[in-house]
Amino acid sequence: MKKKQYIRLTGFENLYVIPYVRGRLVFAELVARAIEEDGFEQVIVDLPFFLNKGGVWEEAVKQFPHVSSLYFRIEDGRFAAILFTPSDAVSTALSSIQILREWGNSIDLQCIDDSRVIHYPKGSLAFPDVNVGDDYSVFIQGLAEYFNCLYDQLDGEWKEVSKDQRFFNEYRAGLISDRLRGYLRGGKKTLFVCEYRLWWLASKMFINERPVPEHYFSHPWKDVKAVLVVDSPLKLWVKGALDDYPAVVYEFYNNLRKGITASFDKLAAAETILNRSFHHDRDHNVDGASLRRVIIFYQYLRNRLLSECRLTPLVLRHLYDAAYSCLGKKMANSITKNLLFYPQGKHNRKKNLSIREDSSIENDHPDDIRKLSKGLSSMSGENKLPMDTLYDGYRKPVEELQIISRLYPRLESNILTSEGEWIGITWSIKADYYQYELAAIKLRNVLAGRDQRRRIIKSSGSIRNGIHWKATINARALKEDTLYVKHKYRQKRQKRNKLDEFTPVTFIFTDDFRVHWYREIYSSNRSRRYLDLNPYTSLPNGYPPPDLVINALYSLYDMKELSGGHIVKRAVSSITLLYNKRVVDDARYDAISSRRDRFPVRCGAITDTELISFSIPEKGIAWAVKYAEHTVVVAAKPGWKPSQSLAEFSRQRNIEIAHVPLSVFQKEFIGRLKTMYFTSTAIKRRPDRDEIVGRFIE
Repeated sequence: MKKKQYIRLTGFENLYVIPYVRGRLVFAELVARAIEEDGFEQVIVDLPFFLNKGGVWEEAVKQFPHVSSLYFRIEDGRFAAILFTPSDAVSTALSSIQILREWGNSIDLQCIDDSRVIHYPKGSLAFPDVNVGDDYSVFIQGLAEYFNCLYDQLDGEWKEVSKDQRFFNEYRAGLISDRLRGYLRGGKKTLFVCEYRLWWLASKMFINERPVPEHYFSHPWKDVKAVLVVDSPLKLWVKGALDDYPAVVYEFYNNLRKGITASFDKLAAAETILNRSFHHDRDHNVDGASLRRVIIFYQYLRNRLLSECRLTPLVLRHLYDAAYSCLGKKMANSITKNLLFYPQGKHNRKKNLSIREDSSIENDHPDDIRKLSKGLSSMSGENKLPMDTLYDGYRKPVEELQIISRLYPRLESNILTSEGEWIGITWSIKADYYQYELAAIKLRNVLAGRDQRRRIIKSSGSIRNGIHWKATINARALKEDTLYVKHKYRQKRQKRNKLDEFTPVTFIFTDDFRVHWYREIYSSNRSRRYLDLNPYTSLPNGYPPPDLVINALYSLYDMKELSGGHIVKRAVSSITLLYNKRVVDDARYDAISSRRDRFPVRCGAITDTELISFSIPEKGIAWAVKYAEHTVVVAAKPGWKPSQSLAEFSRQRNIEIAHVPLSVFQKEFIGRLKTMYFTSTAIKRRPDRDEIVGRFIE
């Protein structure tokens, strides 16, 4: 069980302080245990004074575990926000008090920050940048020692702030210290939960009783419009407001409701979710979660953390990267989704308010404030939380937005719906050709290796193709001082023609072709592509005649349209490619059309009467035989053989059909080969098409 920790000040025996970093769960843990176990009579938090009346914080906490935001429209057109999440120490204090009240325990709550903080000039409360380390080390260093390191940095950098920033920060801190001193006079045992930078400044004024320079700031209060809205947990995580692992925050809140936060540990909860991910995927036959790979994953992760002197692995920088490297993309996505899980509330749940200096009241507002939550909930682009006076410490999302867009591409639907309903023809993508190029290279290497034989010989001073350890160890066991090596050589009687990217390759992924249909893929010159991208238009002057070459034939058994048909995902049962390079558009057309006359294929297999008797998938192989120079490579299940008619068709043309079992590939890679993605013409026109499609690729 972790030790409870507070900051204490000499001469104030009834004051217990927990400074915190916004949105960080370890400080919420400390606050929850303190309120749950130590019998405080009142809790004071650094929220604006107007939240004491009106039931706003009670309404926000009532929505937990759903996260919410209180957005303000300030008179100069800016927006400010207060966030309510179970990962935040102040929100946890509010939730704990409400739970205790539900259980019949009376405890006072006071919000003592300046109500006019939402009217402070933009950037006036900015603090110097400090290096905030891994906050889990609070449980090792202790609360005081952890923050002393940060306060040393603030002491050194405070002289760099502007005169206005110094004034507004000191004004706010002085007001808080005065109000805190007043509440302590009653003698109640008091817990004060305060943002660490604000406490650093307020504590100096609290101890020295420095007067508040109020005469310098005479801003008249003006009521402001506000809306309390249930927000998107993923959006808040991207902005850094929901700790490292939203799923762990959700588990923490469940423990808080049950009153068992003393046994909760953030890292232990995260590890439980990780282990659950491994077992779930193994039960569902997802490749990548074998025991050996899991051990390698944990070793790699531990080494990464040791090299960076961290206790807590970050979701993207450490966990996703380690899982991707050791377990594969599918397992990495699965683990990340499990750690990012958090219940999603209903976005249409809003409460419109008018904020007064000493209270808040429910009210109706014009449409502009009602539309506020919709605009700020967008997941796309560079949209950030309002850089307001209260919450200016949240990071700008870069990597977080990228991973969210990959894992949850439908959240980016505004990008695709902005293109309208027009789809046009569909286009193959470069990422698919890249996978097939890698597979074709692997198949050619396997066939090249078949032409070689290996012998184990005694070394005459060279290790040739490597040491044969088994034979060498056996020799040493027999007290023979000999080194045995591998000697590879090519058999002269097995000479194979050179295989290259123009060697056709067929992949057969199933034996059952009862409900399948064929599609062809062509590559076009710039004229044909111009017409495809711009239908109902004529070619500009100087363009060559339109032309196309067919380079792939595939059979499919299922397809799924995403984002209104702008992305199409097709399940492939077989595919034949006459050209195996990752290039697209002009480069692909030019490479194919530059070959000898009979290779550029302008007659597809579907309409070729010579191939009409062949069934799926042999029609694709026969089509490849017809246009191959000397060899067609077929990747199929072990034991596959061509039918008698296909074998005769290839013999007549003196074409070799070389079979390689699919087992030379990993299951995850085969799964990727079996899935092809196509984009609409509207997306094909966009310069960021590859990045958009990449979000949907699994």
